[in-house]
Amino acid sequence: METLGLSFALVVLAGLVAIFIGVYLKSIEFAALAVPAQTAAFKHLKNIRFEKMDKEAVMVLTLQKSGSTLLCYVCALINTRNNINKFRNDFDLLPMLSFDQPMIYQNINARQDGKYQLYKINGRANTFHALLTERYNIKKVIWMCREFSGYYRSVYWWVNAFYPKITPLKLAPIRPLFYLRFLPWDLFKAKTLEKLASDHVEELWFVYNLVKQRPVAEFMALSYEQLIGRKESALKVIADWFGVDADSEMIHSIAHKTSKEEMARGDRFDPLHFGDGGGQTKINLQPHQHKLSDRDMEVYNDIFRRRFEVVGIKSYDEFTELLWKRANGG
Repeated sequence: METLGLSFALVVLAGLVAIFIGVYLKSIEFAALAVPAQTAAFKHLKNIRFEKMDKEAVMVLTLQKSGSTLLCYVCALINTRNNINKFRNDFDLLPMLSFDQPMIYQNINARQDGKYQLYKINGRANTFHALLTERYNIKKVIWMCREFSGYYRSVYWWVNAFYPKITPLKLAPIRPLFYLRFLPWDLFKAKTLEKLASDHVEELWFVYNLVKQRPVAEFMALSYEQLIGRKESALKVIADWFGVDADSEMIHSIAHKTSKEEMARGDRFDPLHFGDGGGQTKINLQPHQHKLSDRDMEVYNDIFRRRFEVVGIKSYDEFTELLWKRANGG
């Protein structure tokens, strides 16, 4: 009888372990594809009283880990004519709709300084653009992409460093997300490489078609590489898009304030104890330890070529050059 009871207990335990492993593996995709971020944004949008605001809204919209923190700093400084001298992170600048209120309280309806009300979503244009413009009547959206290798490695870092911290720590031992801190690079690649590659390309394809339909004044599309590689030129493009007359002195000052080192100097991002420090910085000054191999990148490049061959675009660089020309009136 005791043997039978022990066997039953082992079967139950094995079943629970199998369920936990299944949920854990699913949580890897869940976090990598930013499902929590998009879910929170849908909820917050319903609570913003856009119709009662005395100024128009601008939405900063990017995939997670595509340079959205930098873009928020840039937009906030331009929007206020560089009238911000000290800030800890983008939560000090504008409501971040992809984080739940229990994590960080934000008064999403508070009147903001500057020309526009600014909001940020870490999500896909192909998920949110129609919703933002048609249901919520947002007339200006700025979007940014990032090349796949840097994006993918940064997502892995974020899944390791941030997602294990986003629910009460007293529940940590029974939360699959807690164990993402131990997620090995090879397992992450096995579970997400093709999915994130396809998702990234589909987002670019959606934007490629969107920019042919929408004027620049309504939808500005840039790349992270342009914002850091042609920084002062890109800042001038964004300032013009905001309708802010920015001279060279202002542009130079904003470029300095938005260097990684300057942004990291006071960064105190903590999703559990806002402002108390000790949390996970959003600005990574260290080089990523892992790299995608040539074979990994060929997976991405093959997906890209198959999607874009019909329009004659052969690479991500060609795609972003089209965005740059459009942003500059070409």
